[in-house]
Amino acid sequence: MSHSRTFEACATRLQQAGWEVSDRCLNMSSGPLWCVTGQRGRQRIHCTDADRESAWQEALNRAATIESRGDGHKTEDHARRAPKTHPFFENELLRRLPMADFQAIFPLLRHTTIKAGQTLYDMGRAVEEVYFPTTGLVSCMVLMEDGRQMEAVGIGREGMIGATVALETTHSAFQAIVQIGGEALRLEAAVLRSFCRQNGALRRLLLGYNSTLLTQVAQIAACNGLHPIQQRCSRWLLQTLDRCDTAELQVTHETLATMLGVRRASVTDVFAALQEQGVLLLRRGHVTVLHRDRLERAACECYRTMRQGFAHTSTSF
Repeated sequence: MSHSRTFEACATRLQQAGWEVSDRCLNMSSGPLWCVTGQRGRQRIHCTDADRESAWQEALNRAATIESRGDGHKTEDHARRAPKTHPFFENELLRRLPMADFQAIFPLLRHTTIKAGQTLYDMGRAVEEVYFPTTGLVSCMVLMEDGRQMEAVGIGREGMIGATVALETTHSAFQAIVQIGGEALRLEAAVLRSFCRQNGALRRLLLGYNSTLLTQVAQIAACNGLHPIQQRCSRWLLQTLDRCDTAELQVTHETLATMLGVRRASVTDVFAALQEQGVLLLRRGHVTVLHRDRLERAACECYRTMRQGFAHTSTSF
């Protein structure tokens, strides 16, 4: 059998055994990476390889192992991986890892669900795990003594929570709260710290990301101090849309007011004006963006500055 037909034969054998199979090619920084996913009933397999044929052969081998153990037995490999397609590939920062680092860190990542309102870190507390969101939004909040709080920066699938671990810090400068629920990959902070000490490429990647994050924090601070509330609301909504890939957001007036450090009534006035202009559709606890182009025109320069800045700097880390 020719090498070029190996993957076709493997796929056929899996399908004949009752597996639903699919594959896709990811453009990693180190080159193309093939991902194969198989599912039958409650059993799922997922594997990756730079070579498509090898990925399919590995899927076939794993399926055979599952078959031999019976449907009721889940392998350790299966338990480590998220359903269907591993969300590793949905986090943009992780996708930039060189292949060697990818292969080393992949088995150590654990899939987790992050729920709206969940606190990942408290200010001043030890960081025990870092999180790589694949969906949803996490806000890094600054808390005042009188109980007031404000968002310093939001983080989604483009980055990670706890990135300062790469700087050898052990405690969080922010309170990290999940604003929009989703999924993430978590890793022990001590493990990541050890990886960074031993691997220059990974350390440079995270140092570059920390630099970009610091720039965003500074831009948001200037935005909140200088720009009108409507422009700031529009900027926040656009950034959240980018992270969530949806036109409908689960966000309340109270939540957005807290993020921006303003009164709830101010957000209500802005939302009412944008709805009247046909930009937004409001339902209880939900905001649907009907015309993104109009929302972009309503936003301040900070949205474009941060989006362009992140796209530019992320190519260098």
